[in-house]
Amino acid sequence: MAFDHHPDIVSTGWRVRRSESQVDLAKSSLRPTLDLGASVSDSEGASTRSGSDLSVRQLLSDGGKTRSAVAGALYDSTAVRKEAERTWQERAYSVKQAFFNLLRSREDAAVAAETVALYETQLKQAQAFYKAGSSAKIDVTAAEVNLSQAQLELAKARSAAAVAAATLENEIGSPLPDRSAPLETPREALLSGLSLESATAEALQERPDVQAGEDRILSAGESLRQAAKGLSPSLYASGGWGFSDGGTGWEDEWTASLTLSVPLYDGGATAARTESSRADLEITRSDQEKLRNSVALEVEQAFLELETASVQVKTATVSLRQAREHLDLARGRYRVGVGTSLEVTDAAEKYSTARKSLVLANYDLQVASAALAKALGRPVGIPKEETKR
Repeated sequence: MAFDHHPDIVSTGWRVRRSESQVDLAKSSLRPTLDLGASVSDSEGASTRSGSDLSVRQLLSDGGKTRSAVAGALYDSTAVRKEAERTWQERAYSVKQAFFNLLRSREDAAVAAETVALYETQLKQAQAFYKAGSSAKIDVTAAEVNLSQAQLELAKARSAAAVAAATLENEIGSPLPDRSAPLETPREALLSGLSLESATAEALQERPDVQAGEDRILSAGESLRQAAKGLSPSLYASGGWGFSDGGTGWEDEWTASLTLSVPLYDGGATAARTESSRADLEITRSDQEKLRNSVALEVEQAFLELETASVQVKTATVSLRQAREHLDLARGRYRVGVGTSLEVTDAAEKYSTARKSLVLANYDLQVASAALAKALGRPVGIPKEETKR
């Protein structure tokens, strides 16, 4: 849905089309031009004169200026296409991140509902014990307070899930068919078996934005060559055929010519353009080096975050098992009159926290894997024709 509707994707397609039109525009200077003209004139004391002519003009040589312009436009077009591919990758990651956040929010709401049910059970037990005279009124009051707090947390969790759904719609660029519809949990394989060195090398080699930067450098080099040839001579071939009527009958005429133009002095414009283009080239090279450094940093951060998330999942799984056992023991002790309401409350809070921590860890792991794939520049399966829309 995002690839079909999001404004970033739509504008990217138009940028690709614009860059391709710039290539066609640059190539047009290498093609002949054809003109058709007609004229009618009348003056006092003379007969009316009319005529028409057809002329063609072709550039033969301009010292390579036009070919440099074409090469630069081609490099720019390739760079735009690769930048479009990177936009698709970033959009895919943003949607995944929002999608996982919605799933996590829904699971948080489910945990909150489970906590409410747990405190409802505790309240019923406290009321029964109070009626039987085996516990004090404070246990009932404490259970009521805990239930109220749990219900508030449930309301907050459901609100957060609604916000997460709205965020996903924003990342998609289109409303969801049904916000309350169940979502399928992706079963994508998590990235593994990579070393930091191999991951960094892959990103610097394969990321479309890095490749686009190299094309920008090549384009800037062609612009420099074009500017340096500003005083190069130009040679044109032209020809035409015309006919006219001056009152004595129709006459026709063929013409053919070669035109050589040799610029001698342009007030220093060529030197200024050359220096400006040289500065642009060096700026582009510096920007590319900055990008490579940023890519290496992004890969390292994503790599470390994935490792951390993997450890957190294992730790959270163990913590949840222990919290569940502790809660079962506390509830069992309270049912037989050995434990206290405070023990159950404490165990329930720890269990709820452990459940939320595992939910968060699981989805953090999914997001971290998606972030590493984005940092590496892994493809997202974009049909080539899509970038031409």
